[in-house]
Amino acid sequence: MVGVGPFGLENALARVSIVNFVGDVVLDEFVLPQETVVDWRTAVSGVRKEDMVHAKSFREIQNIVSDLLKDRFLVGHALQSDLSALLLSHPWQHLRDTQSFHPLRQIAGSRRPALRKLVNKVFGIQIQQGEHNSIIDARAPMALYRLYRKQWEGGSKLREPIEGEAAVTIPINK
Repeated sequence: MVGVGPFGLENALARVSIVNFVGDVVLDEFVLPQETVVDWRTAVSGVRKEDMVHAKSFREIQNIVSDLLKDRFLVGHALQSDLSALLLSHPWQHLRDTQSFHPLRQIAGSRRPALRKLVNKVFGIQIQQGEHNSIIDARAPMALYRLYRKQWEGGSKLREPIEGEAAVTIPINK
């Protein structure tokens, strides 16, 4: 997210990255903010003014993402923030949010664990040290989901993932 509005305190979408079940990039696009950007938050977001040269409009990205998510599970971290930034909704039964999955909360020792903390605790890898990389931020929750998939789905008969099953992650200044 980048900062818009007075003093750059409001958030605006600036990049969307989607990966499939195995972590291959399905979509990685910069999004032209609808308002004037006051603070690029590059130190955290990784987004720069020059990234906007070939950015797509918010409406175009919103439509692309909406089409990609139809009839698919959505895997990610703090998904309500991502969906809110895109002005989209998704059926709750199809959401797999690593921030709210109880076993991951227990591992992190937190009710709202940060993605970087979960990845470090589970995989021993450091992410989000300085500028965020939205592709890594999309791959990380998918990797967590793959690791805990059977437990997550409650031991019920699992169907094979749909090709392009997606996680959406939007760099957010946390």
